[in-house]
Amino acid sequence: MQILTQLIFSGIALGMIYAVIAFGYQLTFATSKTLNFGQGEALALGALVGLTTVNFLIGNALGGFWAYLLMLPVVLAFGALQGTVVEWLGVRQAVRTKSEASWIMATIALGIIFRNLAENIWGRDELKFPSPLPEEPISFFGVNMLPMEVAVVVGALAHSLRKVWMS
Repeated sequence: MQILTQLIFSGIALGMIYAVIAFGYQLTFATSKTLNFGQGEALALGALVGLTTVNFLIGNALGGFWAYLLMLPVVLAFGALQGTVVEWLGVRQAVRTKSEASWIMATIALGIIFRNLAENIWGRDELKFPSPLPEEPISFFGVNMLPMEVAVVVGALAHSLRKVWMS
């Protein structure tokens, strides 16, 4: 029974991650009425910039909390720059041609560019993003959960409830 409970709790945490990703796709589609096939690669590139920033700051003896706090404006600035480049290279060109197919091809092309850029800079090996929360599991009803899993569930629920409450 404990294994089933562990699977349920882990499944809820993973499902919340999928829900947040789906919300990103839904938001993109609702605002532009098009699909963005490069969205995942664009977000991954921002995450890798964040990882590099955190590792650099922690390597310079800055505490984990401060490293994460200082990482946020760096990633936001990178995202703004990346969004400007995407708008200039992809969106303007697709709008000029007035073709939905050109928009879809532009998002696929930008996704490929972002993936290749990430692979050339950070390589293809798995990278571990250091957690800002403790790594020791929390025991809850005989089930072990990482604090980051709890934070993901709470954050996704808060986001979902905010969207329901605001609409």
